Amino acid sequence: MTDNAQSTDTGIVKTPAAQTIRPAWKLTLFVLYPLLMEHTAMTIAFNQALSSTTGDPADNVAGNPDSNSENGPVNDATAQHAPTNRTTSHTAGAESSRSGGPLPNATATAKRSKTTGSNTSGEEEFLPAPQLTTAAPDISGLFPAGVLTLCEHQASWSTDITPDEREQLGDVCEKRFAEFCAGRSQARRLIAMINGTAQPLLIGDYRQPLWPADVSGSISHSDHFCAVAVAPKSQVADLGIDVETCEALDPDVVELVLTDNEIEQTENSEDWVRKLIFSIKESNYKCCYSRVRAFIDFKQCEVSLDLANQCYVSEIHCVDANQRDVHMQLKGKWLVDAGHIFSSAVLSV
Repeated sequence: MTDNAQSTDTGIVKTPAAQTIRPAWKLTLFVLYPLLMEHTAMTIAFNQALSSTTGDPADNVAGNPDSNSENGPVNDATAQHAPTNRTTSHTAGAESSRSGGPLPNATATAKRSKTTGSNTSGEEEFLPAPQLTTAAPDISGLFPAGVLTLCEHQASWSTDITPDEREQLGDVCEKRFAEFCAGRSQARRLIAMINGTAQPLLIGDYRQPLWPADVSGSISHSDHFCAVAVAPKSQVADLGIDVETCEALDPDVVELVLTDNEIEQTENSEDWVRKLIFSIKESNYKCCYSRVRAFIDFKQCEVSLDLANQCYVSEIHCVDANQRDVHMQLKGKWLVDAGHIFSSAVLSV
């Protein structure tokens, strides 16, 4: 045995070099073990996150709450029978408000169980979700030349609001705040294209937007869209726009909204046509309000539709704020797109 070797009880001989290697090995394990455990934890977390992205789409899709009327004089008789998922209110001047949630997430992955139908394997089948567009329709064709329009989907709505607008709006729910901001932001952008200013668009005594003296305008909201139309007052005296979900008009309000002639006219039409007439009357009311400064009942406006050419003529007989008899004829256009009805009304100079 050499002088550098040492004997142990087990008969194993250790050299000084071996004694040096053992502490080094312990140090290496002490450093690498925590790193190994951290890597394992990260791997588990990553796999859990990955699996969650392919879960039930209901976990990732926002709901669509019922809509509410937020401003403007209300036709009490109609409001009492109004269905909960839409408003039947007239909005004085130029704005209607209907709130709603975002469309389902088009990028979500739909999961369906194979236990449905004749397949009982119990396995899960992953299918792409329906491709739902968030593109807003082009509504410029609803108005004559000189009218500026803007229609945006809820996903693109701006939260831009001026301090004066915010102060006057007061405390409102989140949905109403989003609608208000979207309408005002779009309107201010269009107004700036007409007169170069981006002044606040405040609220009048009857909840109508107070347009600049040199501008005619109208705002409307639906479940998923905000539409605005403005024009120089020198070219268009007044205008109105309305947006409605394309669906059947609730049977409980048909006789409150439509005249006998309109009911007969639409007897054999598709169910959404009566909702179209309702929308046209809304846009007519907004267009006429600045002239009559009074409530116009639904049946004081009678609409004659041209379904083939997507236009109409309406006759309005009412009494203005000074108790004078008023008769006006309006012509306008309408559009059905993206599951919605868009209608317009224009009074020439």
